Amino acid sequence: MLMTASQFRRSLISMCPGLDRRKTCDRIVAGNGKNAVRRVLVTWIADLDALRFAAENGFDTVVTHEATFYYHEKELMDIGRTVDEVMHGAVEEKLDIIRKASLTVIRCHDVWDRNPEMGPAVSLARYIGLGHFPAASANMQFRFDSSPMKAVDLALNIAEKLKPLGQDGIELFGDGEKTVCRVGICTGQAGSIPNFVRLGCDCAVISDDGSNYWKNIVWAQEHSFPVFRISHFTAEEPSMSSLTDYINRTFALEGITAEHFVHRRRCRVVKSGN
Repeated sequence: MLMTASQFRRSLISMCPGLDRRKTCDRIVAGNGKNAVRRVLVTWIADLDALRFAAENGFDTVVTHEATFYYHEKELMDIGRTVDEVMHGAVEEKLDIIRKASLTVIRCHDVWDRNPEMGPAVSLARYIGLGHFPAASANMQFRFDSSPMKAVDLALNIAEKLKPLGQDGIELFGDGEKTVCRVGICTGQAGSIPNFVRLGCDCAVISDDGSNYWKNIVWAQEHSFPVFRISHFTAEEPSMSSLTDYINRTFALEGITAEHFVHRRRCRVVKSGN
C-alpha cells in the first residue's frame, strides 16, 4: 500500500521527537494529504521554477525547506494579514500550478535544521571542507575546528568551494590577516555573533538573511572577529542534497524516490571599473 502525503510528513517529523508539533511550520502547505507519494522533488524553496519543474516532470510531491508563500509560519492561513497584496497574484499563480498538477507541498524546515548529522550547518561544513563533526554547538550554531590559516585564505577556500553553486564571491568583514582555526557556522537567520564567541569561535560563516551590519558585524569588526557572509540559499543548498539522499535511503521500500532540484544563485557581483 502506498504511503500518503500525511504519513510521509509524519515520518519526516519523527526525525526530531522533541519538536513541538503544535508550533512547527513543517506542515502540508498545499495539496491533499491523502495523495499517494511516489516521486518527490526536494527543493530549498518552492519557487515558480521548482513548482513548474515538478508539474511538468511527473512529480506528485514537493518537499521544500523554505516557505512557498512568502511567509514563514502558518502559510495560507491568513494571506490578507501576512502577505502584501502586491504578492497575492503570485500566491494564486503558485496555487494554480499545484492544483492543476495535483501536487502536495510539504515543508521540511524545523526538523531538518535540528538534524545533527545532515542539517544545513553540518552539510555546509562538510561541503566547504571543514569536516563532519562539530567541536561545539548551541542554538543551531556550530563550531568546527580546522588547521590555522589567515582569514583571507579561508575566505578564498570557501569562495572556491561555493563557486559551482553560483556564488561568485563572498564578503569578508574584519581583519583578513588574522589567523583563525575555530570556525563558527550558522546558515539561516539565527547567526548571533555573541553566541559564536560563547562557543569559543574566532571567526564565523553566516548568511545574508541571518545578519545585520549595524549590530553584529560592526561589533565583530571592532573586536577583530572575522565574518564570512554568504547567501542564505548557497549556505543551505548542500543540505538539500543530504535531504534527497535521506529520503531515497529511508523510503526506498515504500517505493518512493526523490530528486534534488538544484538552484543556482541568480544575483551576481557587479564591480565598478575603478
